[in-house]
Amino acid sequence: MLCIARALVLGVAPLAVLARRNAEVSVHNAVAELESEGPFEGEAATALSAALEVVGKSDSEELRRVVASFEPQYMLAGGTSQAKDSLMMMLMGLPFAFQAGGIGTRIPCLYRLFKGEPGSELTTVMRYTDGLTPDGPVSPESVVTKIEQHMGKYASPSRFGEKPIEILVTGPDLNGAVYKNMMGRVVGRASDPESMKNSKDIDDIYDYHVADDNVILMAVEKAQTNPQNSMIAPFASKIDPTGKRTLWVKTWADFGISEQFADSGRRCEDVQDHFKQMDFVKPPGSPETFWIATVEAERYLQDQSLTLQQRMDKLEEAIAKKEAKMQKFIDGWKAKGCYFDFEDNIRVTKLRKYLSDVHSRQVTERLPALVAALARAKKGMELDVKGLQAKLDMLPKGDSPSAELREFTGMYKTIFDEQFVGERTVPALGLSTEEIKAIQDKEFKMTAKEMATALLEDWKKLNHEQYDAAFDRKMEESANMLLYPSALGQLSTTGHFWNHLTNIYMLVVRSLKELIDKTTLSWNLAATGITGGNLCNAAAREARETFLSGASTKGVALLEYGIRWLLTKHVKVTHELVMAMPRHEAYAKDVSMLAELDVVEKSFIDDWTAGFRDDYREQLRKATLNIQQAKILKTLHGMENLTTKSTLAYDLTKCEDIPGAEKRDSDPFPACKCKSVKEKLFCGVEHVADRKFDAMEIKELTQCRYSEPYCAQNPSKHDLRDLAVILNPQPTIECDKLYEEL
Repeated sequence: MLCIARALVLGVAPLAVLARRNAEVSVHNAVAELESEGPFEGEAATALSAALEVVGKSDSEELRRVVASFEPQYMLAGGTSQAKDSLMMMLMGLPFAFQAGGIGTRIPCLYRLFKGEPGSELTTVMRYTDGLTPDGPVSPESVVTKIEQHMGKYASPSRFGEKPIEILVTGPDLNGAVYKNMMGRVVGRASDPESMKNSKDIDDIYDYHVADDNVILMAVEKAQTNPQNSMIAPFASKIDPTGKRTLWVKTWADFGISEQFADSGRRCEDVQDHFKQMDFVKPPGSPETFWIATVEAERYLQDQSLTLQQRMDKLEEAIAKKEAKMQKFIDGWKAKGCYFDFEDNIRVTKLRKYLSDVHSRQVTERLPALVAALARAKKGMELDVKGLQAKLDMLPKGDSPSAELREFTGMYKTIFDEQFVGERTVPALGLSTEEIKAIQDKEFKMTAKEMATALLEDWKKLNHEQYDAAFDRKMEESANMLLYPSALGQLSTTGHFWNHLTNIYMLVVRSLKELIDKTTLSWNLAATGITGGNLCNAAAREARETFLSGASTKGVALLEYGIRWLLTKHVKVTHELVMAMPRHEAYAKDVSMLAELDVVEKSFIDDWTAGFRDDYREQLRKATLNIQQAKILKTLHGMENLTTKSTLAYDLTKCEDIPGAEKRDSDPFPACKCKSVKEKLFCGVEHVADRKFDAMEIKELTQCRYSEPYCAQNPSKHDLRDLAVILNPQPTIECDKLYEEL
C-alpha cells in the first residue's frame, strides 16, 4: 500500500512543467501559451497528457474526482440498437467497443483515451467502480470479453447500474478524449411492470450522469427513425433547452441512400426535404446534425487471427469506405447545383478530431485551477504516505514488502488447504493445538445430522421466499441415513462436512426417481427424442418437468445456500487462524487490509456457489435426457467393429479391401475371389456373388451401393440390427431397470 501511495504522489510529477509555468507567468499568459501550441502539442501538453494518464490509472478516488471535474465527457445516449457502440468504436478508432443487440449494455462504459509516446504500444487498464470485478491491466484483445463478462453479472437477475466500467487506453495514435457509452433508453409498457421499472431505472441513471456541467450529450439515433418517435430528442431538449451542450448524430446515414443519389431520378427539393423531415426536432440554435454512415459488425472486429493493429487498420478502411460513399452522394448533387446543410458533417474522422480539440481546449482553459487542485491533492497524499509509513513500521520485517505479502498469502493458502483436507493439524505457527482446535470448534464440531440441523436453522432465519418445510424434512431424513463413522463423530475438518453435504445432496436428488414411480404417464410420448414413443422416456420427462416446476425451484435454493453456508464457515475458520498467529498481529489491526481481504473471501464464496448452482442445473438437465441415449451411443461404437458396414461411400482399389477376399492367381484386379472355397460374397445380408467375382461390378450393384461386400459362408448379423432394437418405438412399462442403468 505504501508503494502504491508513493507511486501516486510521484505520478503527478509530469505536472511540474505546468506548475513552473504557472508560477512564471500570469494565468492568462499561461493559457495563451498553451493554446498557441495547439491541442496536445508541445512540452506542456505532453506533460498534461502524461499526468492525466497517471491520475486515471491511480487508485486515488480524490485525484480522479479532481480531474473528472475539469475534463469534458462525451455521453453517447439514445434508444436501444441505435448503433451507439459502432459510433463509439469509430470515434475512438479502436475495434473493441462492446456491441450487443437490444439491451446489452446494462451499466455505462467510460473510455478514457490518452495519447502515448511515439512508438509505444497500446495499453489498456480496466476499473470496475461497482467492485464486482477486480481492477487491473488487460490486453487490448480481451477488452470486449471482459466487458461482456461483467455485463453478464447484471443480466440475472435483470437490472441496471449507474457505476460505470472505466476503460483507460493509451496509444501513440489516439486522440485524447473521454467517451461515456450509455445503455439504450426504453419506453415502459403499462401492461408490463418490468418494462416500466427498466424505463424508470434507465432514466434515473441518465439523469445522474448528465448532471455534471462538463458532460456534453451526444444524441444518437438511426437516420431512419421518425423524429416523432425519437427516444433521445425529448430527453436532450429537457436537460439542454438551449442546445449548447448537445451534439446531434444520425447513424446508419448510408442505409438506403442509393435511392437518394443524384442519378436516382428524384428532385433535389425532395431529397433535401427528406433529410429535413428525418432530422431531430432540436432546440433553436442547436448545431447542425452529423449524418454518419456507421460501420457494420463485421468479422475482422473479433478475428483473433489478426493483430490488433491489423484490425485497427481494417476499421479505418471501413470508415474510409463509408465516408467515401457519403461524399459521393454530396458530390453528385453538388454537380447539379444541389446543396445540403450537413455536407461538412458526414465524416466521423472530422467529428473525432473536433471532440479531441474541444477536450484539449477545455482542459487547457481550466489548467491553472486543475494544477492547483492536484497540488492540494498531492499534499494530502504525502500525509497519507506518512501514515502508511507508520503502519509499515508495525508490520513484520522481511526482505521486502512483496516478500512479506507473499509469505502472508502463502500461509493463508496453506491453512486454507489443510483445514479442508485434514491430513494433519493445521500449521498455524505460534498457536497451540488446543488454541487451533478451539477456533475450529467455534464453527464446526458437529455430526452429519447436527450439521444438517444447524444449516436448516440458519436457512429458516432468512425467511427465504423459496422456503419449503417439506423439502427441509427430506434433507433431514437424508442426513439421518448417513451412518458411516465420520458422519457419527463430532469433527472439525471442513472436508468431512463437504462429504456429508455431497452425500445428502445425492440422496435428495436421487429422490427424483420417486416421481417416476408414482404414476405411469403416457401423454408425453410424442416429445421423447430420437427413440420414438418410449414410455420410460415419457415418464422421465414428466418427472423432470414436475421436479423443475416445484421441488427444484425450492430445493436448489436450499442446496445452493448449503454450499455458501459451509464455505463461509471454512473461510471464517481460515481467516481467524491466520490472524491469530502472533506474526500477523499487525495485519490483524490493519483495517484497510482486512477490508480488502473480506472482499476477496466473499468473491471466492460467491464464485464457488454460483459454480455449484450452474453445475447442479446442468446435471438436472442431463439426468432426464432420452433414457436410451447411453445404449444408443454404446451400440454405435460397437458397430465400427462389425463385418457388415453401412456406409455412404467406400473405395475398392485392391481385392484385399474386401474382408476375406484375395486376388486371383492369373487375372489382375478387379478380378477377385474369396480365400476359402466354401465362402461366397455378401453385401449386408444378401448373397450377391459366388466365390469368384469382379469387384467393380459388385460395387455397382444396388445391394452393395451402401453396404460394403464381404466373404463368408453365411450372412453376418446386420450392423443396424442392434440399433434398430433400441430404436423400437414400442412403449414399455418396465422403466425401473432402464432408469437404474441411467
